Amino acid sequence: MHAWYVLSVWVHILAAATWIGGSLFLVFVPAALVPEWRDQGLALIHRVARRFLWVGWVCFAVLIATGLFNLFIHGGLSWDFLGHLEFWSSSYGKMLAGKLVLVGGILILSAIHDSVLGPLATKAFAKDPTSLRTERLRLTVRWAGRLNLLLGLIVIGLGVTLVRGWPW
Repeated sequence: MHAWYVLSVWVHILAAATWIGGSLFLVFVPAALVPEWRDQGLALIHRVARRFLWVGWVCFAVLIATGLFNLFIHGGLSWDFLGHLEFWSSSYGKMLAGKLVLVGGILILSAIHDSVLGPLATKAFAKDPTSLRTERLRLTVRWAGRLNLLLGLIVIGLGVTLVRGWPW
């Protein structure tokens, strides 16, 4: 069983690194676009983001599956144990609850970003790239991506503390 746990942790870390790496690229590369290349750069980012979309959601599914497996194998937890208030009032339970709330937030924000904000910004850009509405939508999409990245980095920190404890 230990080999399965090690493999699951490896896959979990790989999925997190893939999602965070792609998010870092999508958040920071548009800021580095040269003004003369803005139109081509926006088209490139749009294409890359569309292709990364399914990768991100596969990563989320893998992270949830391996996270549950790791929790039950490494933590020795059971569904019955998770239903007890004593667990959730412990420091480990509180950290896990915080991590789960943030993961839920990431999933909700990602769904809104990918299925509502992104398509609205794309349609607005196609209709009138210079309109105030287009600029507001693009800004909202960018900030949603930045917030999601920040939440993801916090989740990684909480994951480390779940396994290794608080650093102070």
